[in-house]
Amino acid sequence: MKIWKFTIAVSIYILAFSLLIFFVPNSLPNRRAEWAQPPMVFICSDSNYSKKEVDSAIHYWERLGYAFGEVVDDINCSSGYAKNSIVITIPSSSSGFSNPSDTQKIGKTTSVVDLKNKLIHSAVIEVMIKRDRVLEHEIGHALGWEDFSDISHIMHPNHNNGGWDGKGLAVH
Repeated sequence: MKIWKFTIAVSIYILAFSLLIFFVPNSLPNRRAEWAQPPMVFICSDSNYSKKEVDSAIHYWERLGYAFGEVVDDINCSSGYAKNSIVITIPSSSSGFSNPSDTQKIGKTTSVVDLKNKLIHSAVIEVMIKRDRVLEHEIGHALGWEDFSDISHIMHPNHNNGGWDGKGLAVH
């Protein structure tokens, strides 16, 4: 009788585990668009980021298989932005940032995307507060990645819960 109960318990456990594998979706980040060719990166003179800092943030994504064009620093960005580029600047007065002490929104990326072809034409990264991982996270948005709520993930929407994990972001 004990063996029979043990066999049933093991069978139920195996069935439950099998259902879990087959019916729980594999949660991975979502990429809404991509670049047709590697984007150039312009660092506006008002951005408070050095070329070395931007190169380091870009290197995070290069290790995952992404390519970038030339990185140009100390650019006067008041005259507009070029197509096929990522521009790094400080927030404009119309960017929708709240109080600088509000840590919920410390960076913002706005992209021009052809929704029909899912191609990114340009992106502007605005950073309110410089912290570790913020530029890497915003470059992720500029590459088309949406926020992803796994704890310690680079694309986590809350900086305090984010980290360096790049699960699901590598170029295939």
